Amino acid sequence: MDQKTLKTLEYAKVLSKIQHFAVSSYPKELIMSLTPYENESEIKTALGEVLEAYDIKYVFGLNPIEEFDDCLDICQKAVKGATLTPGDLLKIKSLLRSGRIAQTVLSPMDCPLLQNYTQNYFADKILEDDIDRCILSEIDISDNASSTLKDIRRKIADKKSALKEKLSSYFRKSEFSKYMQDNIVTVRNDRFVLPVKSEYRSSVPGLIHDISSSGATVFIEPFAVVETNNEIKSLALKEAAEIEKILSDLSVRVADLNDDLIKMQKAVAALDIIFAKTMYSAEINGTAPKFNKRGIVNLKNARHPLIDKMNVVPVSIAVGNDYRILMITGPNTGGKTVCLKTVGLLCLMAYTGLLIPCDEGSEVAIYDNIFCDIGDDQSITESLSTFSSHIVNLIKITEDMTADTLLLLDELGGGTDPQEGAALAIGIIKYIEMWKSTAIITTHYGELKEYALLSADILNASMQFDSETLKPTYKLMMGIPGTSNAINIAKTLGLNDKILNFALESMDQEKIGLENLIKSAESVKKKSEEELEQTERIKEDLLLQKAKLIADQNLLTEKLDKINFSAKSEIKKMVSAGVEKAEELIEQLKEKVKIGNERALLEARSIKKQLENIEYEMAKEESPVYEDADIDKLKIGDKVFIKSLNSIGTLAGLRDKKDEVTVLLGSIKTKVKTDELAKPVIVEKPKPKQRPHEYKPSPKSDFAVVPEINVIGYTVSEAVEIIEPYLINAANSDESKMLRIVHGKGTGALGKGIQQFLRSLPYVRSYRYGGYGEGERGVTIVELKEQ
Repeated sequence: MDQKTLKTLEYAKVLSKIQHFAVSSYPKELIMSLTPYENESEIKTALGEVLEAYDIKYVFGLNPIEEFDDCLDICQKAVKGATLTPGDLLKIKSLLRSGRIAQTVLSPMDCPLLQNYTQNYFADKILEDDIDRCILSEIDISDNASSTLKDIRRKIADKKSALKEKLSSYFRKSEFSKYMQDNIVTVRNDRFVLPVKSEYRSSVPGLIHDISSSGATVFIEPFAVVETNNEIKSLALKEAAEIEKILSDLSVRVADLNDDLIKMQKAVAALDIIFAKTMYSAEINGTAPKFNKRGIVNLKNARHPLIDKMNVVPVSIAVGNDYRILMITGPNTGGKTVCLKTVGLLCLMAYTGLLIPCDEGSEVAIYDNIFCDIGDDQSITESLSTFSSHIVNLIKITEDMTADTLLLLDELGGGTDPQEGAALAIGIIKYIEMWKSTAIITTHYGELKEYALLSADILNASMQFDSETLKPTYKLMMGIPGTSNAINIAKTLGLNDKILNFALESMDQEKIGLENLIKSAESVKKKSEEELEQTERIKEDLLLQKAKLIADQNLLTEKLDKINFSAKSEIKKMVSAGVEKAEELIEQLKEKVKIGNERALLEARSIKKQLENIEYEMAKEESPVYEDADIDKLKIGDKVFIKSLNSIGTLAGLRDKKDEVTVLLGSIKTKVKTDELAKPVIVEKPKPKQRPHEYKPSPKSDFAVVPEINVIGYTVSEAVEIIEPYLINAANSDESKMLRIVHGKGTGALGKGIQQFLRSLPYVRSYRYGGYGEGERGVTIVELKEQ
């Protein structure tokens, strides 16, 4: 890849951000030397590695990377026969641990590309554990490094303890304590000595090892401890020899493992780099692009990774499919150069195996090279002007470009006479067309806009400009050229009106007309895009609402199924209980028949009555049978079957404009669509004989409005079934709103049950027991509300 391109597109800044995520210092150094891959297979492999790492890191929450040290020089020392230091061995241990963890984490995963790095080396866990057991720090060896070392150190400790005790006795003896400068045993030249006052040096027989800087203290080794000090010295030499042997043995093992350690370091360094690229890709919300060899770039909502997330404006840009050259025009500081750099840098990132910051479905071509001519490369030392530096750069580009090259040319033909610059730019564009290279070009020249309009292989595009605020929006509009808006911007900034008028007079009127036409086209396209965005938002909202309605409907269906299931289960329990009770009564009946006396006969009749009641109650619990109903023939008070609820209710209101009727379910009044209604089929079942209730029929309806209903002898539930239709009919008629229910006094249970039912009805104004002369507690007087 062209080095000037890497520098111009600030590729190194991306590498420095990746470097931040690496764990170890050695891979951090390698990251800064990365360059984009040029081979298609290498590019796809690099991206595949990052995708595998992404799953391991963010889907499974695993991390195979542990910090390690660069051990290549250490391995070379070991191979040459040098004894490694404890610090060297600790670095080897960190590498062994890192390689082992990488193998352990990746081996069971579905990541063949990453496993390629960990399958070719041997992670010696025994050597790792031995180094860990033997080495405590960069200077300390553990007592457990060997039994010999442990025994030597124990003997040294014993000797030192005895020697210190011996020397401490000098402080306790009155004949010596007065000679001591301090009551402390000290060490000089690795031998334990006493601090004696200089004037008493001859009073303490022994060897003088040192004198204080002031000369006031001499450090004497008493003759009594010389032998013990010699023994400690001898043991120390043995300790050093044993440590040297331990380090040497470990060094030999490191040398034997040299090839695997080198492979291991390269592998874990590569993995560290891959996971660093993965974490950077996640930070920029990157996606995996598609690759092609047809020169097509199609970036959707691409974001320049080096611009702050809060400020970057996404840009959608495409080139190489129906047209090979994209011509971008627009005002200064409008974002043209950022577009060029975004395309180039995202291509380089994709070639490095990074996810790129754009939407799913974006596509990148694999070019053999990317050439840039962006910015001002004037050179004082080489006496090159801005124009000359551009020409030198363009010479190299046009000599090296091929049909598979991407060209990013900023302000083509700029820096010289506009007419000649435009002509030169058109010449370069024609040359690019001849080679069929892919190019993105920015310009201010109207001649280039016009040329692009006439060429089938070039598409105009422009950076959007808000004509009201006179500020760029940094959005790219594909398909139409842009205007520079230089005069409008100058006017906004306060430039003298006379100067502006002179400028307008000097402009070619045809050019002014073209500019105005372009502005009009820009305005129309901007408005269309805004309307399209609004339509898309409305569409998304509708889809969300639809999804919510479907979810709510499914939830209601699920709840209804549960209710129906529970109801059926309860009915089965009731039927089962009724069957058991019936069987028990039948057995009793058989026993009574055997006795045959009058009393038994009466009891048998009572049992027969109970059986009839059970049969009737069980018949009521069966699923309702229904048939299609003529809605127009139904009357208020008729029983109706509601299909969706699998329940029978009473018609309380006729069809309205919404094709709905009012139905009373118990005490609940609700609206039901007419297509949900059916007519229940009353299946005759044997019913216990009871006294008929008394009422006077009315020619107006099946259920007459009567002043009195007699329900004496009925159960509460039976009485409610009889009373309810008359209450509804009375509430909806113009006749008397007073009703008298005769239920008898008895235990009072029937009257209480009826009044409890009346309390739940919305159309009942009041109810009370009868007064004196009205039947007292044997009747209930009901007053209904006016409708």
